Amino acid sequence: MHRTIRQTETMPSEDRTNHGDTEARRNPLANPPCLRASVVFVFIMPILFFFAFSHAGYAQDVARVRTELTTESPVWVGQRTTFVVDLLSATLFSGTASFDVPEVPGLIIMKVAGSPSIGSEKIEGDTWSVQTHRFSVFAHRPGNYEIPEFAVRFSVAPAFGKPPEEQVLSSQAFSFEARMPPGAEGLSLLISTEDLQVTEIWQPSIPDDAKIQLEVGDAIARKVTMQASDVPGMALPPISFPQPEGLAAYPVAPEVSDREDRGSLTGQRTDSITYVCETDGTFEMPALVIPWWDMAAEKLERVTLPAVTITVVNNSPQERSTGEATESSNTSSRGWLARNRAWLAVLAIVLLLAGLAWAFRDKIRNWIATRREQYANSEAARFAEVKQACAKNDPVGTLNALMRWLEVQWSGPNAVTIDAFLLQHPDNNALASELHELQRAAMQQSTAWSGQQLAAKLTSLRARNKQPPGLPVEQVLPPLNPGG
Repeated sequence: MHRTIRQTETMPSEDRTNHGDTEARRNPLANPPCLRASVVFVFIMPILFFFAFSHAGYAQDVARVRTELTTESPVWVGQRTTFVVDLLSATLFSGTASFDVPEVPGLIIMKVAGSPSIGSEKIEGDTWSVQTHRFSVFAHRPGNYEIPEFAVRFSVAPAFGKPPEEQVLSSQAFSFEARMPPGAEGLSLLISTEDLQVTEIWQPSIPDDAKIQLEVGDAIARKVTMQASDVPGMALPPISFPQPEGLAAYPVAPEVSDREDRGSLTGQRTDSITYVCETDGTFEMPALVIPWWDMAAEKLERVTLPAVTITVVNNSPQERSTGEATESSNTSSRGWLARNRAWLAVLAIVLLLAGLAWAFRDKIRNWIATRREQYANSEAARFAEVKQACAKNDPVGTLNALMRWLEVQWSGPNAVTIDAFLLQHPDNNALASELHELQRAAMQQSTAWSGQQLAAKLTSLRARNKQPPGLPVEQVLPPLNPGG
């Protein structure tokens, strides 16, 4: 080969041309341009197309949704059924996810309160961030139910360092069967739980013989509280109180609450009503029967609240014939009214407020929900989430909480990013280093990140930003160029 190159260098141009033509005529395959083009097209172009399309697919596949029914079908009517929706991000989550959960006749579907579970998962060799959202389902009647796919909205960054974009994906549809426990056929509502506690309180209290005597104008209140394990309060059935003629009934809006302890849910519902005696007579309050299915014993149980007899008499007893006795009775009645006038006024105010609360219950509920949502989306609440995640030394949770905190106070034209946040604080090189370590730790590329140090720097920075003008500000971080 070396000799050939040397000959080519010393050969005159005309001779080289003639030599090439002669060589081409002697060996047609010595310089085949069409063959080279075919090799490029057959072997190289597919490789280029493969890398181009695989790179484009990777750039687009940054978000996924996964749905799973975690309760084995079939279930009992009234039993809690659980399914989870996993949101997966190949980069970083941003903002709060929303779910267009459909309404299915015969079902109560509710999202489990609290923040989603945060974790990571290896998929095809890549690390994905995972948010797990839990939902509870309760069937009121037997049958086969299908929860269709529904839209899930959440934001992720298309690539690291890029602003987040909203993703609109669909969950997977699933179905399950609810069966009525044996012996409960024909019941309109049923509670399925392993433990049900029912308490009843009368005020004034009912004697042991379940009979009480009142006077016209008196009031008596009744309160029934149900408490069940693994059933939320809103899924407990309402109590239907009797309202006999002659007793003015003033129902109170039910009180519903839930309590969670180490993953165990306990729901509670309290129904109350106040009766005011309008006329004399005897009123029978029938017994209240609350059926429920004991899932542990697999047995239909019933809680029975005993019947009560209320006897109402007139304030002026007519059976007394003497004027002295009548006057004494009237004096006693006036004295009772005088002694209890303040309590009667308080009772009237309470009944009025209860009536107003019942009449405007939807507006009050919406106002409370709005206030809670406003606080949950406030800067203070979001920063508290950042500090909690830092205290747990959870890099993925801290990164998500940090992005949510930045969003509520971001005023730029584009979506918030950590790089844009650091541009507002160019002198905080220590903070930039901590945030860089946080991102590397979230992708499991570093173990040097400390949640305590980041929380301290963010707290100091937040306090400095809220410092009123004119007051001295403590130097939290060293300047970028000390002495410069």
